[in-house]
Amino acid sequence: VVDYARGRYKSQRMDVILGASARFFVGVTSGLCHLPTTFGVPCLLTNWVSNSLPVYSRHDRFLPKLLRRGAGGPVLSFAEWLSRPVRD
Repeated sequence: VVDYARGRYKSQRMDVILGASARFFVGVTSGLCHLPTTFGVPCLLTNWVSNSLPVYSRHDRFLPKLLRRGAGGPVLSFAEWLSRPVRD
Protein backbone atom coordinates (compact mmCIF):
# COMPACT_ATOMS: atom_id res chain seq x y z
CA VAL A 1 0.00 0.00 0.00
CA VAL A 2 1.30 3.43 -0.94
CA ASP A 3 -0.02 6.58 0.70
CA TYR A 4 0.53 8.72 -2.36
CA ALA A 5 -1.54 11.67 -1.09
CA ARG A 6 0.85 12.20 1.84
CA GLY A 7 4.03 10.89 0.26
CA ARG A 8 7.06 12.79 -0.90
CA TYR A 9 6.34 12.03 -4.57
CA LYS A 10 2.97 13.81 -4.55
CA SER A 11 2.92 16.48 -7.25
CA GLN A 12 0.65 17.86 -9.95
CA ARG A 13 2.77 16.20 -12.62
CA MET A 14 2.54 12.80 -10.89
CA ASP A 15 -1.24 13.28 -10.52
CA VAL A 16 -1.48 13.50 -14.31
CA ILE A 17 0.90 10.58 -14.92
CA LEU A 18 -0.96 8.29 -12.53
CA GLY A 19 -4.39 9.39 -13.74
CA ALA A 20 -3.46 8.87 -17.39
CA SER A 21 -1.76 5.51 -16.93
CA ALA A 22 -4.28 3.85 -14.59
CA ARG A 23 -6.30 0.87 -15.81
CA PHE A 24 -9.25 1.78 -13.57
CA PHE A 25 -9.92 4.67 -11.18
CA VAL A 26 -12.08 4.64 -8.04
CA GLY A 27 -12.58 8.04 -6.47
CA VAL A 28 -14.88 10.77 -5.30
CA THR A 29 -16.20 13.90 -6.95
CA SER A 30 -13.05 15.92 -6.53
CA GLY A 31 -11.03 17.68 -9.19
CA LEU A 32 -8.79 14.63 -9.52
CA CYS A 33 -11.68 12.55 -10.90
CA HIS A 34 -11.50 14.57 -14.12
CA LEU A 35 -7.98 13.38 -14.97
CA PRO A 36 -8.51 9.65 -15.59
CA THR A 37 -11.69 10.13 -17.58
CA THR A 38 -9.95 12.73 -19.74
CA PHE A 39 -7.50 10.02 -20.78
CA GLY A 40 -10.21 7.38 -21.32
CA VAL A 41 -9.60 5.50 -18.07
CA PRO A 42 -12.84 3.90 -16.80
CA CYS A 43 -13.98 5.39 -13.49
CA LEU A 44 -16.17 4.49 -10.55
CA LEU A 45 -17.07 7.69 -8.69
CA THR A 46 -18.67 7.49 -5.25
CA ASN A 47 -20.86 9.94 -3.35
CA TRP A 48 -21.86 11.57 -6.63
CA VAL A 49 -24.03 14.63 -5.97
CA SER A 50 -23.25 16.80 -8.95
CA ASN A 51 -26.25 18.12 -10.81
CA SER A 52 -24.14 19.78 -13.44
CA LEU A 53 -21.35 17.29 -14.18
CA PRO A 54 -22.41 14.17 -16.03
CA VAL A 55 -20.75 10.81 -16.02
CA TYR A 56 -18.43 11.24 -18.98
CA SER A 57 -18.45 8.00 -20.91
CA ARG A 58 -20.27 4.74 -21.15
CA HIS A 59 -17.36 3.16 -19.28
CA ASP A 60 -17.79 5.37 -16.21
CA ARG A 61 -20.09 4.48 -13.33
CA PHE A 62 -21.18 6.38 -10.29
CA LEU A 63 -22.68 5.66 -6.89
CA PRO A 64 -24.92 8.56 -5.88
CA LYS A 65 -24.77 10.01 -2.41
CA LEU A 66 -27.95 9.43 -0.46
CA LEU A 67 -29.78 12.71 0.07
CA ARG A 68 -32.26 13.46 2.84
CA ARG A 69 -35.26 15.72 2.89
CA GLY A 70 -34.10 18.22 5.50
CA ALA A 71 -31.92 17.50 8.51
CA GLY A 72 -32.75 14.02 9.75
CA GLY A 73 -35.56 13.59 7.25
CA PRO A 74 -36.24 10.53 5.10
CA VAL A 75 -33.82 9.52 2.37
CA LEU A 76 -34.99 10.69 -1.06
CA SER A 77 -35.85 8.04 -3.60
CA PHE A 78 -33.89 8.14 -6.85
CA ALA A 79 -37.00 9.45 -8.62
CA GLU A 80 -37.13 12.35 -6.12
CA TRP A 81 -33.36 12.85 -6.28
CA LEU A 82 -33.49 13.24 -10.05
CA SER A 83 -36.67 15.32 -10.12
CA ARG A 84 -36.69 18.90 -11.32
CA PRO A 85 -37.04 20.78 -7.97
CA VAL A 86 -34.09 18.90 -6.42
CA ARG A 87 -31.83 19.23 -9.46
CA ASP A 88 -32.41 22.98 -9.95
